[in-house]
Amino acid sequence: ILLIGFGLLSFGCGGGGGGGGGGGGTTGSLTFRPSTGIRLIHAVIDLAPTALISSLTPDKVLETAKFGLASAYVSLDRQDQIMNVPSVASLVTPLFTQTVSPQRDLRQTLLVYGNRETLGLRSALLDDFPGKPSSTKSAVRIIHALTGAAAVDADFELAGAHHALSADFGQASGYTEIDPGTWNINVRRHVDSTPAVSEARTFEAGKAYSILIEGEQGYLVLAVQLND
Repeated sequence: ILLIGFGLLSFGCGGGGGGGGGGGGTTGSLTFRPSTGIRLIHAVIDLAPTALISSLTPDKVLETAKFGLASAYVSLDRQDQIMNVPSVASLVTPLFTQTVSPQRDLRQTLLVYGNRETLGLRSALLDDFPGKPSSTKSAVRIIHALTGAAAVDADFELAGAHHALSADFGQASGYTEIDPGTWNINVRRHVDSTPAVSEARTFEAGKAYSILIEGEQGYLVLAVQLND
């Protein structure tokens, strides 16, 4: 069993997803993060890099992402549009389409998950943290894209404090506010409590985070910390 923990990958403000629109770095903050926009998360272990294209600008690649990474957020015009997600090798053939209705102060995640062999390729549209967390708290959630687990549970523990989060496959838990600091996080498969990953992570006050759990249970597990 190969478990790769939180220490391997950690990305700020939506992560670094590759070219197309200038993905963020692995630390720090992007110089621009739109109040209204979308990012692409690629969580399919056997899928080539993918692109994000809007029906309003069909000849323009907004962002790209490869497995294990999230793109930067990209701003969107506030009108209904279709987001197409093709392989970067074949931009004219979408793997997925997703209708979005951008609203003011709404950022969203388009999650690509599943696999080619048994589950098929899937997508889900998730709403990210609205506004800003309390200036004295951190907001955290988990996003579950780990194949081999219908649901996962995560325990956040620090100095006697405990928060439990759960998510079904392809979905995110709700956000919960926690005290800033370094928390021990243990993620396990819900059905039989098989461990997926265990690590300590640091969260800052006034920031919202997603912990993306992806890969394949019992083979390769990645946990990516994203600033929302």
